[in-house]
Amino acid sequence: MAERIAITGIGVISSIGLNVEENLNSLLQKKSGIKRMELLKSIHKELPVAEVNKTDEQLAEILGMEHGKEYTRTTLLALIAAKEAWEDTAKDESKRSGLISATTVAGMRTSEEYYADFQNGGGESFFIETHDAGDSTERIADFLGIKDFMTTISTACSSSANSMMLGSRMLRAGKLDKVLVGGVDALSLFTLNGFNSLM
Repeated sequence: MAERIAITGIGVISSIGLNVEENLNSLLQKKSGIKRMELLKSIHKELPVAEVNKTDEQLAEILGMEHGKEYTRTTLLALIAAKEAWEDTAKDESKRSGLISATTVAGMRTSEEYYADFQNGGGESFFIETHDAGDSTERIADFLGIKDFMTTISTACSSSANSMMLGSRMLRAGKLDKVLVGGVDALSLFTLNGFNSLM
């Protein structure tokens, strides 16, 4: 049983930075990432949002990959933060490693983009498979080579906190030697319109 839990790496992408250093600098400069939406297409253009101001193609470039349509925006965002955090950890292949990924709306944004096409009998059916919460978890694990354990937590706003608590418990119980935990959600009309309706 582990006596102490240590954080050995962190990663983040948000509306104020594409990595830990950029986010820290923005926070120290009291820079806000809240503004009018540019990438998400909505009739509610006046609503302020905190949007990562990079297209999916630009996110894929950051990862050094050709933009594969099979990656949802949620997955691309997750890969950037997860890669940064995982690269900071000690590389010991003999250790049992796990991934506990959290999300609320998962591939909803991509599903929204293709909904009209599906209604009319067209579109790419592959994107239906990327809608569920576990899709991004599997892709993160594949991308980083995490094979011993993976699971997805989707408990609304508490998802990321719950991923951290579960990761800590698995380390303390001796089930894993290292674990990547955290959460991701891409801004979507579902979320925007839902909270706007709640006022």
